[in-house]
Amino acid sequence: YEPVMSGAKAYFDYVNAHGGVNGRKIVYKLEDDQFDPAQTVQKTQKLVEQDNVFAIFNSIGTEHSIAVRDYLNAHKVPQLFVGSGASAIQSAHRKYPWTIGLLAGFVGEGAIYGKLIAKDHPNAKIGVLYEGDTYGNELLQGLKKGLGAKAGQIVSAQSYALLATDVTQQVQTLKAAGADTFVIFALPK
Repeated sequence: YEPVMSGAKAYFDYVNAHGGVNGRKIVYKLEDDQFDPAQTVQKTQKLVEQDNVFAIFNSIGTEHSIAVRDYLNAHKVPQLFVGSGASAIQSAHRKYPWTIGLLAGFVGEGAIYGKLIAKDHPNAKIGVLYEGDTYGNELLQGLKKGLGAKAGQIVSAQSYALLATDVTQQVQTLKAAGADTFVIFALPK
């Protein structure tokens, strides 16, 4: 996700070089939560309570964004362009008016993959490795939806914990199930 950060910084630098926003400069401050929702809460509270930020911009992760959503909305701090396509982010506009998502829905994305596999690989024996959280579960739900009547061709679906660094056992299980088409719903680690 580093290119997203660099791109945003370059744009904000450009805006600042051309007078800022209504004469005010944008201070683009980053806090690294190590992709740990508990740290997201701590870092977000620091940004709001100590740094007095105007908005939280382009945060990454479903659980992370949900962990701070109530807090940010209660403090009326915009949570802009959340890096999550989770249904919980996309469908709660009335309850969380200060939260705006960025990504397409995970269920819809998974459905696209399912339709593609059903069309181009109609006899596939599908093995799925997925993150065992909202992200992975919604993509898997969408995959099944897109596969339609062919959803039974998923011979095995194996989840892994969000911060797991080894998925050897899950991959071996998929291989043993006879999968010849590998679908992975995972974030880089």
